[in-house]
Amino acid sequence: MRKKITIIMLTMFALASHAQYYLLTFKGAGASTTIDSIRILNLAQNTTVKLAGTDTLLLAGVVGQEEFIAETFGLHVWPTPSDGNCRVRFQSPVSGQAQIELFNAAGKSILQEVCNVSSGENSFDLSSLPFGLNILSIHLNGKRLSAKIPVTNKNLSAANLNASGNQPVLKKSRAIVVMQYNDNEVLLFKAYSGNYARFQPWIINASQTLYFDFIQCSDLMGNNYPVVRIGSQVWMADNLRTTYFNNGTPIPLVEDNTTWANLTTPAMCWYNNNLAQNGYMGGYYNFYAVENDIICPNGWHVPNKAEFEQMLVFLQQYGYNYNGLIDPDNDPTTNDYTAKSLSSRSQWVTSSEPGVPGNTDYPNYRNRTGFEAFAYGARSYYTGGTFVGIKSYANYWSKTAHNADNSYRLQLMYNNPSSGVLTISKNMGFNVRCVKN
Repeated sequence: MRKKITIIMLTMFALASHAQYYLLTFKGAGASTTIDSIRILNLAQNTTVKLAGTDTLLLAGVVGQEEFIAETFGLHVWPTPSDGNCRVRFQSPVSGQAQIELFNAAGKSILQEVCNVSSGENSFDLSSLPFGLNILSIHLNGKRLSAKIPVTNKNLSAANLNASGNQPVLKKSRAIVVMQYNDNEVLLFKAYSGNYARFQPWIINASQTLYFDFIQCSDLMGNNYPVVRIGSQVWMADNLRTTYFNNGTPIPLVEDNTTWANLTTPAMCWYNNNLAQNGYMGGYYNFYAVENDIICPNGWHVPNKAEFEQMLVFLQQYGYNYNGLIDPDNDPTTNDYTAKSLSSRSQWVTSSEPGVPGNTDYPNYRNRTGFEAFAYGARSYYTGGTFVGIKSYANYWSKTAHNADNSYRLQLMYNNPSSGVLTISKNMGFNVRCVKN
C-alpha cells in the first residue's frame, strides 16, 4: 500500500550534522565526450582516489562512519546517483518491524516510517528525494544499516516511501567513490579519454558536474601529451619528446659532449644519452632546434618570452603565490612566488627555504597549476656539454632570442620561490613545453 509521509523535523543526525558533502559527476567535451578514468589528488592532504568516468565522486567532511554493517544485511540502493526515485533492497534475518528514516545532508530527518518486514528479502521504493546527499537509516533487529543516496534532480517535493514487497535483485548502475575533503583544499583532476589527457585543478564549494575539455596534442611519432589550462593559455603538461620536426624532418641526435657545446645548428639528445632509461624525461633540445617553431605538434608552438611572462602575471594576480600574496600589476618580476605552484611534488633536492619547490611546506600550493615541472636539469654548454642539475632545476625554452649568443628560458630552482624568464647560451640543452595556438 502506498503511503505518503509528511516531512517532520527531528534532531540532527549525529553522523551528518557537522559534515559538508559535495557530489561531483563528470562529462567530457571537445575532442571526446567520454571519460575513461579520472585520478584526483588532494594537494593539502596528499591523498589520491581513482575512479571511472561514469562514477560519482562524493567529497565528504567525514568518511566511513556511516557505513555500519550494511553489507552483512545485503542493503542495496539503486540507482545511484538518483534522479529522486530509487529502490531499496535488504535482507532481514527475522520477521518484525523496521524503522526507516531519511536524513538530508544537514542532518535533518525528512522522512520516517515503521514497516513490517518478513524474514528474507524486503524492498521498498523512495520517491521525490531532495537534491544533494541523503542518508538512509534502517533500524532492524537491533542493528542499524546505512546508505548514502546522492540525488541530482533539484525540482522535487516531499519524499515518499512505498512498501513494494519482494522484488528481484537489483544492482547499482554506477559506483560512488568517497574522498575526504575540507573546504578550500585544492583538488588536481587528471582525466583520461583514449589518447587524450586533461589536467585541471579545482577548489570545490558546491555539488556540480565538472567538464573536461579534451584537446588533441600529438606529435608525428604518435606521442600524446596531457594538457592543462592556466588562465587563457593551454599548455602541455609533460615534456616534449619528439625526434622529428612537424614537417617530417628528423632532428639530429647529438651525443658527443664537445660537438654539442659547439653546435650552431639544431640538435637534440636524451638525458645521459640513454633513451631506454630516461626517455620519460623528454628530449633535451638546443635553441637552434626551437627557434624556427616547427618542433611542436600541429596547432601548438614554442612559447615566446612574452607568453611565459603572461603565465607568471596570471599566477601572481590569481592566488598562485605560495604565500597567498596577490600582485595586481603586470610586471612578472615583482612579488613572484609562483615556483611551487608550477613544480612537481617530487624529485627535487631538499631545501629548508620557505615556499620553494624543494620544500614540502604549503602543500596546497605544490603543483597547484597542474603544470608539473620536474627538475630534469640540463645539458650544459658551460661544462663542455655534460649533463647537470638533475633534481635541482627545470628549464623550458622560449623561442625568443636575446642576442646572437643567448636566448630566454623559463627557470625553476629547488631553492628559489620565484620563477624566472632569464637569458642563457643558445647551446644549452633544455626541455620544451608547447602552448596551444
